[in-house]
Amino acid sequence: MSEPTQIAPEPESVPLPDVLVLPAEYFFIEKVEVPAALSPAELSDFAELSMEAVSPFPLDQLRWGFLSAPDGKHLLIYAALKDRLKLAGHAELESYTWVLPDFTTLNGARFTRDTEVVLEGEQYATSFLLPSGGGLPESIQSLPAGSCSFCNPDQSIHLKLLPVELSELGIPTFKFETLGKAPADGLWSPLEPDESSLWNADIRPRNFKTVERSARRTTSLVTRIMGYAAIFAIALVVLEGVVIAGEFWLGSRTAKIDEQASNVRRVEDKH
Repeated sequence: MSEPTQIAPEPESVPLPDVLVLPAEYFFIEKVEVPAALSPAELSDFAELSMEAVSPFPLDQLRWGFLSAPDGKHLLIYAALKDRLKLAGHAELESYTWVLPDFTTLNGARFTRDTEVVLEGEQYATSFLLPSGGGLPESIQSLPAGSCSFCNPDQSIHLKLLPVELSELGIPTFKFETLGKAPADGLWSPLEPDESSLWNADIRPRNFKTVERSARRTTSLVTRIMGYAAIFAIALVVLEGVVIAGEFWLGSRTAKIDEQASNVRRVEDKH
C-alpha cells in the first residue's frame, strides 16, 4: 500500500511593514543647484527635469525622489531601476505607506560639526557625511553590513534604524539605536519629518503619489468627521440622560408638593 500523501502546511504570511526602507546600494545619486528664481511650488517639476537630464534611463523605468536642502539652494535627487528593485523582491511598492531610501530617514538630523553617519541595515551599511548644522547628506556610499572599517570613531556615529511607528495621520517617527560611541550633542533621534518632504522623498511614481495623497486626505477627513459624529452622538446621549434625570427629579418634586398640599388642606380644614 502506498503511503498517504502529506500536504505541507502553507507558510505563515509575514505582514509587510508600513515603511519600506531601501539601502543606498540601489540608487544613483546627484546633487543639483536650484535656480534662485524658483519657487517652492516648482521644486517637484524642477527635480523631474533634473532627473531626466542626468539619468541614462527613461523615467518610467525608474523609481526616484528627492530631498531639498534647508536653505532651498540644492536638491539631492536619487533613482533606482524598477527592474532591479523587482529582482530584489520589491515589486509591489504600492502596498506600503512610504517607500524611502535609508539615508532619507535622517533628513533633519543636526550635529555641531561635520559628522560621518553609518546607518546599519540587514545586508548593507550606508555611510554619508552630514555637514554641521544640518543639510543634505554628502559622499553617500554603500558597503556590506558590518563593514565599518571606513569609520572614523572620533568623527562618526553608528546607527541602526528601529521599527518605524506611524501616527494616526500616517506620518512616521524615525528612531535610531546608537551603536558604540556617540557625539556629545546633536539631534538624530527621534525624527518626525513633515508630510511634504516625505512625499518628495518617496520613490514611487508621481501620478501614484498624487492619487494616494488625495485618497489619504479624504480618508483622514472622513475619519475626523466620523470621530466628531461619534462625539456628538455621545453628547446627545448624555444630554438625553440629563433631560430624563431632570424630568424624573421634577416629577418627584411635583408629587411631593402635591402630597404636602393635601396635608396643608387637611390642617386648614381642621382649623
